[in-house]
Amino acid sequence: NEPTDGANVPPGYAHKLGDLFHSDTQIVNPPKYYPYLSANLTPRLGQSYLGFAQAMQNRRKVALVGSNDGFLHAFDAGAFNRDTVNYPNTFDLGTGQEIFAYAPTFASQLPGTLIKFQEFSSLLNFPPKSPPNYFVDGGSSTGDVYVDNSASPNPALRVWRTEMVGTLRQGGQYLYALDVTQPDGSGNAPVNSP
Repeated sequence: NEPTDGANVPPGYAHKLGDLFHSDTQIVNPPKYYPYLSANLTPRLGQSYLGFAQAMQNRRKVALVGSNDGFLHAFDAGAFNRDTVNYPNTFDLGTGQEIFAYAPTFASQLPGTLIKFQEFSSLLNFPPKSPPNYFVDGGSSTGDVYVDNSASPNPALRVWRTEMVGTLRQGGQYLYALDVTQPDGSGNAPVNSP
């Protein structure tokens, strides 16, 4: 087995991803919600949706999926003009490389969390323990929203963002939300650009 953590010692573990049971994959594409574009939706005191869509038109495509290893995983699903030979001036097919993994903060608040996460180590064994533990096991959805993400809400700070909301299904009765406007921290525009 090749190390999963880039180190020689400890050697990592054989599993690169927990099982995907009930979770569905969401692809974060550049903003293009037609009803907002056709109406050139421009909330009071804010940027137009068209301006947001133009600023983010070349952001990386990302596949998001929750798994029973306790994380929401984000994988490269295509970058604009990265492969100029086969896909000039468009998105390539992506590398499938993991960009990040996110563990929802619900874990510290679940009843019996300590017991549940003591079982987390069983995910490192092969074959995995039966019956399985469920963590980030539910469906999810993404959408473009006009929000203020600051700690003290202020209408003047509202901007267009792409948000992802996920569920846990058998992992617990909680929801989590994540700002995925620029899932890999890059893009052609700063995070808060018009």
